[in-house]
Amino acid sequence: MRLTFILLLFITTSTLAQKGFERKHKSTADKSHKPTGDFLEIQGEKIDKNARQLGTKGLSTKLISKYKVTKDPETGRILMIENFSKPDNKTRLSAQALATNFLAEVKTTLQIQDPNQELVVQATEIDAIGMTHMQLQQKYKNVPIYGGEIWLHSRDNKIETLNGRNFATPKMASVQPQISEAKAMELAMADVAKKSIVQKDISNSFIKQDHASELMIYHTDEKGLDARLTYYLTIRPNILERWVYFIDANSGEILKKFNHTCALDGPFTASAKDLNNVTRTVNIQQFGGTYYMIDTQRPMYNKATSKLPDNPIGGILTIDAKNTPSNNTKYSHVVSSTGTSWNANSVSAHYNAGLCYDYYRTKFNRNSLDGKGSTVISVINIADEDGKGMDNAYWNGAFMGYGNGRDAFKPLAGALDVAGHEMTHGVVEASARLEYQNQSGALNESFADIFGAMIDRDDWTLGEDVIKAGAYPSGALRSLQNPNQGGTKDPGYQPKNMSQYLYLENTEEQDNGGVHINSGIPNQAFYLFATNASVGKDKAELVYYRALTNYLTRTSKFVDARLAVVRAATDLYGANSAVVNAAKAAFDSVGIADPSGNTGNPTPDPTPQTIPVNNGGDFVLVFDPASDKLYTAKINDVTKIHNIEFKLISSSGCLSKPSVTDDGQYAYFVGKDQNIRRIALTGTFKEDKLTSDAAWDNVAISKDGKRVAGLTKEEEPYMYVFDLENNNKGVKFKLYNPTYSSGVSTGEVFFADSFEWDYSGEIIIYDAFNKLSSVSGEIDYWDVGLIRVWDAAKKTFGDGKIEKLFTDLEEGESIGNPALSKNNQNIIAFDYFSSDEPDVYYQIGVDIENNDIDIINENNDIGYPGYTRLDDKLIFNSTNDDQEIVQYINLQKNKISPSGSVQTWITDAKWAVWYAQGNRALPTKTDQTISFGSITDKNPSTSFTLAATASSKLPVQYAVESGDATVNGSRITLGSKPGKVKVQAFQVGNSQFNSASASQTFCVVPSTPKITASGGNLVASGGTKYQWYLDGNAVNGLTQATITPSNAGGNYAVRSVTDDGCASALSTAVNVKPVVLATELDENIKVSLYPNPASDELKIDLPAGVIFKEATFFAPTGIRAMHAYKLSANNSFNISQLAKGMYVLKIETSHGSVSRKIIRE
Repeated sequence: MRLTFILLLFITTSTLAQKGFERKHKSTADKSHKPTGDFLEIQGEKIDKNARQLGTKGLSTKLISKYKVTKDPETGRILMIENFSKPDNKTRLSAQALATNFLAEVKTTLQIQDPNQELVVQATEIDAIGMTHMQLQQKYKNVPIYGGEIWLHSRDNKIETLNGRNFATPKMASVQPQISEAKAMELAMADVAKKSIVQKDISNSFIKQDHASELMIYHTDEKGLDARLTYYLTIRPNILERWVYFIDANSGEILKKFNHTCALDGPFTASAKDLNNVTRTVNIQQFGGTYYMIDTQRPMYNKATSKLPDNPIGGILTIDAKNTPSNNTKYSHVVSSTGTSWNANSVSAHYNAGLCYDYYRTKFNRNSLDGKGSTVISVINIADEDGKGMDNAYWNGAFMGYGNGRDAFKPLAGALDVAGHEMTHGVVEASARLEYQNQSGALNESFADIFGAMIDRDDWTLGEDVIKAGAYPSGALRSLQNPNQGGTKDPGYQPKNMSQYLYLENTEEQDNGGVHINSGIPNQAFYLFATNASVGKDKAELVYYRALTNYLTRTSKFVDARLAVVRAATDLYGANSAVVNAAKAAFDSVGIADPSGNTGNPTPDPTPQTIPVNNGGDFVLVFDPASDKLYTAKINDVTKIHNIEFKLISSSGCLSKPSVTDDGQYAYFVGKDQNIRRIALTGTFKEDKLTSDAAWDNVAISKDGKRVAGLTKEEEPYMYVFDLENNNKGVKFKLYNPTYSSGVSTGEVFFADSFEWDYSGEIIIYDAFNKLSSVSGEIDYWDVGLIRVWDAAKKTFGDGKIEKLFTDLEEGESIGNPALSKNNQNIIAFDYFSSDEPDVYYQIGVDIENNDIDIINENNDIGYPGYTRLDDKLIFNSTNDDQEIVQYINLQKNKISPSGSVQTWITDAKWAVWYAQGNRALPTKTDQTISFGSITDKNPSTSFTLAATASSKLPVQYAVESGDATVNGSRITLGSKPGKVKVQAFQVGNSQFNSASASQTFCVVPSTPKITASGGNLVASGGTKYQWYLDGNAVNGLTQATITPSNAGGNYAVRSVTDDGCASALSTAVNVKPVVLATELDENIKVSLYPNPASDELKIDLPAGVIFKEATFFAPTGIRAMHAYKLSANNSFNISQLAKGMYVLKIETSHGSVSRKIIRE
């Protein structure tokens, strides 16, 4: 028996044909029997297509699954799978066996065909708290898949978590390369030579820096759609640089490349001096009468395999590059003939390397940078290509290199946090291996910053000890406390929130996508986490080290870091601990939201899930299939069946399990005449025939007796509901399968069979038969849904929206016949069948609230289970040979686990319903309100946190109703398109509260336009639509980009506007001076200008005796456009150089000046 069905997120909706449930099919499909009357059809599917998927909570809205799957919202790839099932403690399994079983269960979710072949264990580690961490590399036909890395974390005989990133099994015919490794290396070297100096031989007796090559499968897109057979090359053209190339192994195309030299601050330059003139004690090594800067006194040192002085295995070695140019570096030992005289740079580098080693050993029991006791090498006095001081320190995969500075830094070996930063790059490379580009590279830099600050833990800055005065305004290279360090143009600036995230190209010129820049955001998250009163530095560094070494992978992004840190904090301090909540809050604060939408601290659901016990007498209603009659009996002692007096109450037959009101007064059932009937369960058992259309197969009465639901004899995807308080008004609801992923088909619903109302009277839980077409043929299965058929707040029929009890089923599985606990809204029992065991049926109990599930009974028949009044027993159908019987089994206090063995209760009977005749308060819903404050207008492409609260204290969710924006949790990110955005805050409600929502609308404002003069016109730019203003007042109808100012002049300004009424800030005003038209003759000087408008030549006639001196053409803005000192022979101006438009012509004469308005056409 595979109980995995219940608890999976079931990616495959399909199952094979269910012979075990075939008896639930309608006995006839006579379509001549239709319900009488016209029914309004309600299709919740149409609402679902454009509505948010709320997820299911409680009986009315809550789903359960064994696994919580978190996906990357951008690519849809799996980030984490959390396992909520109970471990099987009957059989202790090894970590490898647990992994094998777990991966077999989730392979469909991961889209991996054969986990045993495609996921290969790389390393296994058991940590101090007893958890086993297994790192797996994804392969295809034994070729590693780049970025396909996952972690499995197990404890107490159970895989608790899977995290990382993998790809779907590639569809690749061959993994045989068409070009050689040597050819690929040649192509890479030729390309890198275009921008780097290539040194012929950079390896020596101290350091091996060889090129490396590995055949891999590389995906050119993050969604994993384009898989290429690729050579993954690591090349070192010189001592400074380490490049990574991805060369298509078939075509030779360079798919990707990046500089993997982990420099302290690649984009910036700096210079520095000596250490702080502090006397240090360092460990050195004497060999052959000479003292070497070699530390062989650490626990990792391996004396047996070391060959001093060049190869101290497990030692700490400091060597000298002697300031030789980086394109021809020469190395030598740092030595002393006396052991007392040492270069200050070497002391600093050597001492700091020892402190960094001790930090990782004492804090995390890490044996050197790689965790395997490798030699720690520092190289001092590294020069730039010109042989002068280098403003940098770096980790290149083999050693830490320190320059002596030039412009902004003193010698970089003098800073302990710099040493800690560079050494941590070595730790990162040996653990998560975060690739040095984009967000993965920013995390690489961030973890180096974080542990650099923890090693030198007296402040929250880096590099402050080696910064020259004035080089950085803050005095530090970086600050975790305030990554901004001034403004965006200041040296040392980093964004500290996702709203400031810089989208840079993945080029060396743009810092490999911002690895040194955007690292400020996770840096700020760590600062907020570590300074939380419940955390502190000691706890914070333990959590982050665990996240780095046990959860992150090569291609992890910021969201992966959030998940990893929260999970690591959960491992160490518990799921609901203050440390976990502090981690969530820290990432929320910097805008790195939970991809599942659950940002921040979860708000406890105050809804009481229990219902008062009905204190009335116990009764059972049962059907005898042999006589086709219904009986009832009072129960005083369930064990004394022979003392029970059964009373015949109906001889009308019964087609399905009867339904009884909560007070035990009435039973509803469908007789053999296919009509709905009601029978009083008190007095003379009066029976009423409620329909006469002979169309029905099953019926369910609401707990309060106010509404009734029916299913017809015809196999149709409809459920009918009648309001008994409103003249039996009826509607029919279309049954469908909700789709939670775009483009995913979940099959067609053919009909429902068994159902029951919930205690709120709004939801019906039902089972349904579905069919799905696939490449392997037609697949059918049964599952359980919840449909909203009544709206208590509006006192009318519901919207028909449907959610599933389990999102999907595995092949061969079906569930059906749901039955609610009598006293707890979150307890449900149902039947389960698997084609793997065709003769076995299981009655299953599930506790939705606590994510718990158990097998109550293994049966030989479909059970149609039901609870007793006290929920202390489960009753169900069974068979004994050919005899139908009703059995029961005692339940534990959790109501879903069996206690003792099954007992036969009633023979020649089925469909038993236990009911009580008494009254109790059923759950009712009250209204709630949403407080959602107004939102000020925002600039495009910004992010901010939404804040709304519900009066119920239940958690609020958000959705964008219109506009260019997206919401992730409480974080909204605006697009680049200006206009109105309408966002809704909503609370879905539960069994105590009705749903509620509130909306706010704000503007994404356009950018402020600019005004330029063109001829005599004013032209607005920077927008698509405009509104012009004259002297501060909007000019009606003046909305085009180009306008001609009025003769009266004035101050003109403009706004960019959108179709829906959003407007930018007002532009800078342009003053237009009033002008006089050329046709208006001056009283003193009679001047004629013609033609006006003119194209190339403008003639002027002056009165006799008036002498022309000069002329100036002015644009309306007052800017001089052209000047003339003389007229042509025919008294004209050549104006062809002027742009078309209006101008003011000022003419100076011997009798004064005159101004005229002219137009060049």
